[in-house]
Amino acid sequence: MERAFQCTKPLHVRRWRAVVEFGLVVLLAASAAVYFWYFHTIRPATLPVGLGNVDHFTYAYPQAKLIAQSIREGAIPLWNPFQMCGQPFLAVFEGQIFYPPALLYLILPTEVALEVINIFHHAASMLLMYWLGRAMGLQPVGSLAGALVFAFSGFVIGQVQWVPQPAAAAVWLPLAFIALEKIFRAFHPVYALILAAAVALSILGAFMQYSVYGIVAIALYACTRLCWLAIERHDWAKVARAGAIISVGLALGFALTAVQVLPTAELQQLSPRRPGGITIEQALAPGGSWGFTRLFREMLASTPDHPRAGYFGVATLLLTPLALFLRPYDPRVWCFLFLGGFAIAGAIDAGNPLFPLIRKLPAMAWFRVPVRLLYLLSFAAAALTAITVDALYTFATGSKTSALKWRVVSFLGVLSLAMGLLYARAPLRTQIYLALATALIAGALFVTSKWPRVVALVGLLLLLGYDLFTASFNKFLHPYHTTAPLYAAAAAFQYVRERQGLDRTYIYDPSSFNYALMQKQGTLQGIFSVTDYEPLSLRRWESFFKLMYPPLTPRAALMPFAGSLVLPPQDPRVRLLDLLSVRFVVGHRLALQALSSQHGSPDQHRPGAWRLAFQGGGTDYVVWERHPVLPRAYLAYNTQHAPTEAAALEAVADPAFDPWSRVVVEDQEATLTPSGNALPITPAHIVTYQPTRVTIEVFSNRPALLVLNDTFYPGWRATVDGRAVPIYRANFLFRGVPVEPGSHTVVFEFTPWNFRLGAALSIVGLVGALLLAVHGFMDRTRLRRRYGVSSSLQG
Repeated sequence: MERAFQCTKPLHVRRWRAVVEFGLVVLLAASAAVYFWYFHTIRPATLPVGLGNVDHFTYAYPQAKLIAQSIREGAIPLWNPFQMCGQPFLAVFEGQIFYPPALLYLILPTEVALEVINIFHHAASMLLMYWLGRAMGLQPVGSLAGALVFAFSGFVIGQVQWVPQPAAAAVWLPLAFIALEKIFRAFHPVYALILAAAVALSILGAFMQYSVYGIVAIALYACTRLCWLAIERHDWAKVARAGAIISVGLALGFALTAVQVLPTAELQQLSPRRPGGITIEQALAPGGSWGFTRLFREMLASTPDHPRAGYFGVATLLLTPLALFLRPYDPRVWCFLFLGGFAIAGAIDAGNPLFPLIRKLPAMAWFRVPVRLLYLLSFAAAALTAITVDALYTFATGSKTSALKWRVVSFLGVLSLAMGLLYARAPLRTQIYLALATALIAGALFVTSKWPRVVALVGLLLLLGYDLFTASFNKFLHPYHTTAPLYAAAAAFQYVRERQGLDRTYIYDPSSFNYALMQKQGTLQGIFSVTDYEPLSLRRWESFFKLMYPPLTPRAALMPFAGSLVLPPQDPRVRLLDLLSVRFVVGHRLALQALSSQHGSPDQHRPGAWRLAFQGGGTDYVVWERHPVLPRAYLAYNTQHAPTEAAALEAVADPAFDPWSRVVVEDQEATLTPSGNALPITPAHIVTYQPTRVTIEVFSNRPALLVLNDTFYPGWRATVDGRAVPIYRANFLFRGVPVEPGSHTVVFEFTPWNFRLGAALSIVGLVGALLLAVHGFMDRTRLRRRYGVSSSLQG
């Protein structure tokens, strides 16, 4: 049961103590950030370049560079023309375009900003978890214990060492629970603002899996507390009031993020990772889930190593279940125990009958790697640890006999658990921690004097801190350490950039681990690339690349990503790159030795043979080039109708299909009447080419289909001489617009309705948040005038 505090100290004393406590906690969080910066960022990694944290180099860094460049130019990056013949950029979600800390990309070098944001997230995890403990009415010592366990758990440290998005989505969960605690304590609508801020920051942090898991945790906790409130107090008015406030907070949080969520929802529906589209085999791809044995082993793995998701301190294993003995009537204990059990059941698939049931819950089958649910286990363990340490500090349960009974029962439970863990042949380091933790807990349980009990608890905190501080370190290089591997082929890319015009490039890397040729080099270098590494991309691109992809390894076949292509240039299927206006191939000279014998002798319609165009710059990276190249925009006079998507893919994959004289369209209205002979295409003049606007001038003496070799995607609008016209799918992937004989100006413009609607909803959400804040301020002012003090919002 929650304790009610009645403070009798003067107001100025309470304020002074609050200021001192806040200063000490900030100092502690800053110290933890410095610790993380030194031991996890500054210290040299132990693995060579090319291994370890690939995503930091091949995803986060190029994305952050493009975002900073676009915003400096005064534009929101809605569309990225440098990947896969164009792809929505805002909608891929993981760019953190609207995430407030991402403003650091504008004022710091990208590699520095990435690390500063990571350090900020680590400090925020500690501050927010401490604040949650205080919001639950816990003493500073218990709040500090919970903050240590959460901020330095293997899960949080691992996410912070990874790219910024996972930590950005995860660390705001304590803030949401702070809002819930305040709602259930005061039942005032102003606390919906805190809940909305937590939900919005998590979603804008741009790692949807953790955002969804956090929302599930909020829903489970809120429902459990509401049920407890109804059973314990029978106050249905407060139940309804709390439920309404929570609903308002969640709705406001979603409204604030609509500008990001709505475009993402559209892209996700069109991607291989559409909701529910991931199979159980893909979700459980190697490393995606664990069995009970591995989880148990990780919980005891105190030996210093790379962060392990299941590790949150040896002493925590004893303190977490102890909360049930010391605070059996506290609804929060049961809520957090249920949340931890839910996380284990959803993360562990081996021999777990609850695993398939949890996957059937809304949104739980959207994502890969369900073991990431251990995020909620780390959070629940930290909260239970805070409650236990607080109970040990303020232990009192009625009569001395009753108190002694509970102390004995609690100690026997701890001792039994410790002996069981020791029997499991834990590492020596873990055994020492277990013995020390058992002794310190016994001291806190049986010593009746205050200060000796405080000494025991301080010792317990020091043990927890030392254990967690030394349990993990960083093995991997980050861009902060060096960006040189990304620019090893800079001379080759500069050659392409100076000559490409609007032609495209195929970046060929058979190793898939060469940072100089990583899939996002197009985005990083400003090269129109036909490949990319994008977890959320179009299903049609996946289908098209499967036509050219070599036999997949079992693991690669389980990865629902699109954009990567590792096709040897001498493979006959490389002819499909003709459709994509590919003029250059960039690769390592040894990997491209056989390229000169590709296509044979040229004819008047098809691309010619490859030739070596660049091999300078003092590197091993070369550029091969060919002419002619299918234009980025052209007029076609012969069309072939495909009634279905599958038929269109089959038609363009047919070796007899000639893109220089024919276009496959999927709409009967765009089909042209055959002219009797196969007229070759004629290039169209692109007047201006911008990411979200393309202007083309055409002249034709007969009806034609203007084809722009850019990805067909909802949100693109076309006008011919200022008159709106429909855009049809051409050659399975691209955009086609019918034009009549004569001279015309055709404009393609990307104005997605979901972005406009999302922006409007977000503005409405901001207005709603402002009105709620004004309402809270007016209530606070009214209470101050009535009582003459700065009263908190209570009821």
